[in-house]
Amino acid sequence: MLVLGLIERTVFLEMDEEGGLEAVERVRGLIDFEETIALKQVGTVIVQLTTNQILITENGFRKAGRNGKISTAQITDDRILLSLGRELVLFNFQCDVIAQWTLQEEITCLDIYDHTIALGLWNSTVQLISLETGVITQLDYPLSAPARTIVLSDILPNQTTLLIGSRDGTLTTYTLPLQGPPVDRKSVSLGTQPLRLFPLKNLIFASSDRPTLIHLPLPSRPRNTPKKLILSALSIRDVLSLTPLTHPAYPDALVMATKEGFRIGKMDHMARLQVRSVGMPNGELPRRIARLEVTRGGGAGGTGVVGVISLRSGVDLDGSETAEGFFRVWDEDSWQCIHPQHVLSCAWCSFLCFWFPFGSGGLIEGIDCVNMARNNLPQAIAACTLENVSTDESKTYFVVGTAVELSVEDEPKEGFVQVYEVIEIGGRLRVNRVTEITVPGSVYCVDECDGKLVCGVGSTVPLPSSLFISPVTSRALSQPVVACSMLI
Repeated sequence: MLVLGLIERTVFLEMDEEGGLEAVERVRGLIDFEETIALKQVGTVIVQLTTNQILITENGFRKAGRNGKISTAQITDDRILLSLGRELVLFNFQCDVIAQWTLQEEITCLDIYDHTIALGLWNSTVQLISLETGVITQLDYPLSAPARTIVLSDILPNQTTLLIGSRDGTLTTYTLPLQGPPVDRKSVSLGTQPLRLFPLKNLIFASSDRPTLIHLPLPSRPRNTPKKLILSALSIRDVLSLTPLTHPAYPDALVMATKEGFRIGKMDHMARLQVRSVGMPNGELPRRIARLEVTRGGGAGGTGVVGVISLRSGVDLDGSETAEGFFRVWDEDSWQCIHPQHVLSCAWCSFLCFWFPFGSGGLIEGIDCVNMARNNLPQAIAACTLENVSTDESKTYFVVGTAVELSVEDEPKEGFVQVYEVIEIGGRLRVNRVTEITVPGSVYCVDECDGKLVCGVGSTVPLPSSLFISPVTSRALSQPVVACSMLI
């Protein structure tokens, strides 16, 4: 059964075996004429908190209750924590008062975990109350706006994490040590609207104008890597409340309430993707990207390298527009530079690129690049496995297609096919240009076919009979070739 807390009333929806929903006018023992702000079932006991009272039922019969104006509350497996303006009260399931506090400011949100209570106050401060010692600790730094939701979680192993969602969309986190004040403060903006946090099994859903999933990184990371929270953007908007749903028709599902109504979504296996951003220096625009595997250590292991072709536009002294082309290669394991060896020209382009996952940053050092000749602009790149007809050996290369673009020509009349290999020299990866051939037009695309190289040159597709041999056939097309591939 689903319970929806609406303004001044509560709606109960019964779900059949096939997942169909039907409204139920009355559920024995529960209140339907007031707004429900929290509800939890523990065995045969149901705890219902409305804006005006506490109701505890067992097997459909009233067990205990109390009246009072409730603003916010949390229910655990054996306790009830609620605020009545500036009053904070902790009850058991018999509605007996366990502890009570009077605060100087009204409470905006609260949470309880183990022996710790976390409170967000209207003056943008956060307080922690220890149930063991009774000590109240206020965080040193005030929030940028009053807290909208606050969560105490064990999402990170072997520690308690405090997560605070503010009314201006800011997420603030702390680590709570066993002894001493909170440490390791971090803050990130997840939008401009009030941020609501909904804890799930091993992750936390953050709802704002930029919904986000907070979770741990991939388990495949090295064991000695410090654990940190990862933020993944979602497309779900305007979620006001969220709760897990367990039903034969909807296994591992979620019920999400919005302004327009509610929806049921299935919780699929989440592919957690951690993104590392590598900035292009000097305003370069990346055009194409390719990847190939490189064997290291005499075949003992392999790594991946990523090749990117890019363009940079500028203005000459006479006011005419200029363009430069570049070919860059990264080692994807360390994202360090791979140094070119025998290339047309080489420039050391020093730049700094920062990666900011939530809570830390990493520095990527300057990289080397292949700087194309003037007016020779890269158009295509691919990782192609080509066969050497002299030795019958196959190897994977980066193949870059270019075009010599002149302002007086509508269509380039000359281009180049450049072939690069990535080799290991002295324990480090190096980029070596194997060969270069001139073609009569722009090389719009490159690919491999049965160990041979296929190039889309202008409006033709030359098919070399072997590696880097003159074309044996071509076919004229009505339009320039912008992409090519092969099906077997």
